[in-house]
Amino acid sequence: MSLFDIRPGIVESHEDDFRIEIMPEEAKLHGLFSALSTDYARLIKERILVKINCPKNYKIRDFQVLSAIYSSSKTMTASDVYRGTGLDPATVTRSVKLLKDNGHLDVEENEADTRSRFLVKTQKGEDLANSYGEACADVFVPNSETSPFLINDKELKAVTSMLIMLRQRVNVLRQICT
Repeated sequence: MSLFDIRPGIVESHEDDFRIEIMPEEAKLHGLFSALSTDYARLIKERILVKINCPKNYKIRDFQVLSAIYSSSKTMTASDVYRGTGLDPATVTRSVKLLKDNGHLDVEENEADTRSRFLVKTQKGEDLANSYGEACADVFVPNSETSPFLINDKELKAVTSMLIMLRQRVNVLRQICT
């Protein structure tokens, strides 16, 4: 049972007869975010990644990096990608290496800063990014089958605003607690 499975006002009984009546709010929030993350990843894997022709070893994070690079109008560095996606720098580095090794991305020297490299788009990468985008649109763009389940633009803006606010608060708390 996950934290998300416990609802306020519901008493859960366990084998050792331990009872949970009401969980602290932060535990509920953590459980909700964990469940949302798991459900979202499952949706991407089951409905989107199966539709596109990509190497079997690609993970969702690789498509996050790919999408960030291909949706940008400017040439990006790995630092730009991790700041934009919120992924860990080491994760972005691994994804960039995988994308480069599979021909979905090239890397060029940055003459202005020898510590960074430019991530250069390739035709093969653009084709994969487009396939991924189209598969996402099939799932997330409202149609007659999914419309009741998707959020509209106003709801999306409200949710995004709240999540940004929560992220800022968590970052402030991290700074205070260190």
